[in-house]
Amino acid sequence: MKPNTLSTTRSLIVSLNIDCSGECLPVDVELRRQPRARYFRLRAKTRSRALLTLPWHASYEEAQDFLEKNLEWLGQHLATKPGPDSLASYMNEHARVAIRGRVYPITFSEGFAQGRLRTTVDRDSESVIIHLASGDSKFETETWVEILKSIAKVQLDLRVCDLSERLSIKIPGVSVRDQESRWGSCSSSGRLSLNWRLIILPPVLQDYVIYHELAHLSEHNHSSRFWDLLHRYDPRAGRHDQSLSRDYGFLMNFGRG
Repeated sequence: MKPNTLSTTRSLIVSLNIDCSGECLPVDVELRRQPRARYFRLRAKTRSRALLTLPWHASYEEAQDFLEKNLEWLGQHLATKPGPDSLASYMNEHARVAIRGRVYPITFSEGFAQGRLRTTVDRDSESVIIHLASGDSKFETETWVEILKSIAKVQLDLRVCDLSERLSIKIPGVSVRDQESRWGSCSSSGRLSLNWRLIILPPVLQDYVIYHELAHLSEHNHSSRFWDLLHRYDPRAGRHDQSLSRDYGFLMNFGRG
């Protein structure tokens, strides 16, 4: 968490990885200021969400200090909560995507006349808007797959362009697919294939997968030369590789029939 102040912010969300009975889980902690609150109060709401209530004039630094001192307690209480059993349950709690190095919350707009779902990326407000004809925004897994795939097909391609241009690398193309066990791959012709689930990873891990495949353009195996090159692209590649398999491997099973 970055030091800041809550003097003009009623609430905000910080994303952490918390040890939960030996399992490292991604958890969103909402910091919510309450005018009548006199003390800090931390609650585990679900296995992936927690709420820290703080007095109105408390600072961000105080909230950060309190949270860090109570991470072990929070992990123990999160372990008693059920985890997400489907993509729908995960997305209904974590309605956000990673676009071009930033996290974009997903918001909903009703009144769209056409029958199909439509999504818009609002770069000004840094949000993704899902336009609904009407009805509940708590979608089933099939609908979330449709939404996320449509976003991923455009935005992952753009992110590859960003990172390849940064490295002065030319690639013949990018495809977005539904791989069973891989986050990405690189063909002998240099074409990248990316898993659509990358769109719901944290931006640094999404970038790590792309850097990993870009490194394969020069080194086609996982030799020491490959890892040396990858660490030049991403100096924290080792840590990101561990986090990807340890903290987010469960996403691979979501969205399948």
